[in-house]
Amino acid sequence: MRNLFPEFNKPTTKGFKKLWTQAIFVFDTNVLLSLYRIPQQAREKMISVLKELQKQNRIWIPHQVATEFYRRRPDVIHTQEKSHNEVIRLLDKAEQEISKKFDAKDILKKIKGSCKVIRTEIEKSKKRDCDWLKKDKIETELNKIFQNKIGVIFDSAKLNEVYKTGQERYEKEIPPGYEDKKKDKEDKTGTRKFGDLIIWFQIIEQAKTDKKPVILVTDEQKEDWWWKINGTTTIGPRYELRKEIKEQAGVEFYMYQSEQFMKHAGEYLKVKFDSKLIEQVKKSKEDLMQSQDDLSVSSADNTGLNEQVKIVIDPVGGNNLGTSENSLSSDTKKVDDNQVEGGNK
Repeated sequence: MRNLFPEFNKPTTKGFKKLWTQAIFVFDTNVLLSLYRIPQQAREKMISVLKELQKQNRIWIPHQVATEFYRRRPDVIHTQEKSHNEVIRLLDKAEQEISKKFDAKDILKKIKGSCKVIRTEIEKSKKRDCDWLKKDKIETELNKIFQNKIGVIFDSAKLNEVYKTGQERYEKEIPPGYEDKKKDKEDKTGTRKFGDLIIWFQIIEQAKTDKKPVILVTDEQKEDWWWKINGTTTIGPRYELRKEIKEQAGVEFYMYQSEQFMKHAGEYLKVKFDSKLIEQVKKSKEDLMQSQDDLSVSSADNTGLNEQVKIVIDPVGGNNLGTSENSLSSDTKKVDDNQVEGGNK
């Protein structure tokens, strides 16, 4: 029975080993952009893994991923600087308010000293992580890694075909991409909502040529990619996706969140990520989502200052400030040790 419905069943332990040994790894736009936000040690480690996969000729990205990376990269970098400046503003405001309402000079002196230390750290972090538009070491590394590892662009005729097919699929809520229908409000062309679908079709086209399993590493959270129960418990990739690529390209397909990829890279790729570092990466996505909420309050409200400062002073070595796209939902439940918040083993 299971043989007739493989898309509904997780691979066996042997199946996962084969998958990780043979698969081509595809990295989504949000994972590449997260390199600008995650702690420095995690960033360096992740880039080292990408380099290793490149040496093994087992890495590739769709043309649409590369397009979205370059289109969104300036905004991500700018948001980094904006977030640093906002934290400094909140810190200054908090220090002023405390000085007005508290008159214990010895304690105030300690508070001002602490604020000075924090402000210095923020400025160091800003100088280190907000100058990417002038000298972008991350883009330089990615450019080398994905040299000749980017898929072909869809021409106008092919894109029009995708748009037409996408409209029909979205009406029937066939994954992936249908949850991006809301992008029509921000996009006059009415085509940006098909970005995920273009990525998916480009993955399938490449799989037809490579004839190898595909592992997609993505920080996407939406249900048009993940099979979820009650919107919280994640089973794994949408079974429709696994079935579609199997039928069209004859290959297996699986997906991982970035922190889960890091975890299992140690087991299957022999690239060890420190467990604390993995947790830091996971938590950074949650903190970044919270920091966005905190930054939206009025200028007179210092709520969330502690969270902002906590993010800046990164204990692992690096900075987590920025905008978190598709940030990890804190209420997503574990269903399996191999694929937490995004699948199963």
